[in-house]
Amino acid sequence: MVQNQQCPSRETKTLTVQLIVGLAITLACILLFTELGEDVSQRETFVVDLLLIRWVEALRSPGVTKWMNHVTDLGSVTWLTMATIITTIALWRRGKLRDGVMVAAGMAATSILNTALKDMYERQRPEDALIHEIGYSFPSGHAMGAMAFYSFLLYLMIKSTWQPWIKSCTGLLLLGIIAVVGWSRVYLGVHYPTDVIAGFVAGAFIVITSLCIRETYRRYRQRSSWSSS
Repeated sequence: MVQNQQCPSRETKTLTVQLIVGLAITLACILLFTELGEDVSQRETFVVDLLLIRWVEALRSPGVTKWMNHVTDLGSVTWLTMATIITTIALWRRGKLRDGVMVAAGMAATSILNTALKDMYERQRPEDALIHEIGYSFPSGHAMGAMAFYSFLLYLMIKSTWQPWIKSCTGLLLLGIIAVVGWSRVYLGVHYPTDVIAGFVAGAFIVITSLCIRETYRRYRQRSSWSSS
C-alpha cells in the first residue's frame, strides 16, 4: 500500500522536472527563432551566412555535389511523408498507436508550421543554386522536417529495449543524418545557413512540445491506473 502511494509521487516529480526542462527548451527555441526572424524581416545580412556560403563554395566538387543531391532527399517532403506513414503503421501494428499518433501529428504540424512561416517571412532563396527549388527560403523545410522526424525516431529508440551500444550507434546515426541534411541545403545553395538554423530550431520546438504532451498523457494514464488499483 505504501509502495503504491510512493510510485505516483516519484512519477509526478519526474514529470514535473521533465516539463520544466521541456518548457525551458521550448522558450529558448521561440526566443532564438524570433530573433532570427526579426532580422530576416528587416532584410538584414548575416555575417555568418556570407562567411559559410563562401567557404562552402570553395569546397564544391562534382563528386561531393552528386552525393549531396542524394543526401538532401532524406529531408524531402516525399521521403519524410512515406517514412512517417511507414513508421506510424509499424507502431500501430506493434501496439504503440499513441506513439504513432504522436509522430504523425508532429510531422503534420511541422509541415503546416513551415508553410506558414515561409509565407510570413517571404525570404528569397540564394542566387546561383546548384539545384532548382521553389518557394521561400526561411526556415528550411528540409532541416525542419529532418530535425522533427529523426528526433522522433531518436525518442522511440531511447524508449526501446535495444542494447545500449546499439542505441548509441543508432543515436549518432540519426543525429548525423539531421546535420548532413542541413549541411546539404547550404552546399547546394538553396538555403542560407540561418535558414537551416531556423529550421532546426523550429523542428526542435515541434518535437519538445509533442514529447511534453505525450509524456503528460502517459503519466496521467498511469496515475489513473494506480488510483483505480
